Amino acid sequence: MNSGIPHDRLNGFPEGEFVPGVVDLLKGVDPSRMDDERTHRFVAQTLVEAGDRLAFALYGEALALRLKGNALYAWCWWAYGLMTIGHLDKAKEVLQRGLVLDDSDAGFWFEVCRYRIRTHDIAQATLALCRSIRSDPKMLQAAKLDREFSCVWRHVETSSSL
Repeated sequence: MNSGIPHDRLNGFPEGEFVPGVVDLLKGVDPSRMDDERTHRFVAQTLVEAGDRLAFALYGEALALRLKGNALYAWCWWAYGLMTIGHLDKAKEVLQRGLVLDDSDAGFWFEVCRYRIRTHDIAQATLALCRSIRSDPKMLQAAKLDREFSCVWRHVETSSSL
């Protein structure tokens, strides 16, 4: 998951500046290596609307992963980055596009759970975490380690839907 952008340094840059390396990474993107031109435009539009250096950095990292063939993980990581800066509508769009790639991936449903928590839909968050755990039982432990998930994993442990 390392594209050369240390996450602990992201907060050290003045507002409006790009994290070093991200601009070069984005300049080097060959649109033909993306799914199609519409996807590339969607990416560009989202970054412009976000207007935040963290979104650019996280997209740079996601793109680096995507170009190495781990596309779904890249979409999930990008959605997480958008949620981190409060762009829930865009995160939802990114997750919907990721759903087309693989609707059985544990990490994907983990990020859907995070999205549902942030939109205060705990019932749907619980269902998403259950799907994640069914795909990979280790995801329950991951949820327990993330404070954001504390409102959900207790429900999941007692749920008979697992």
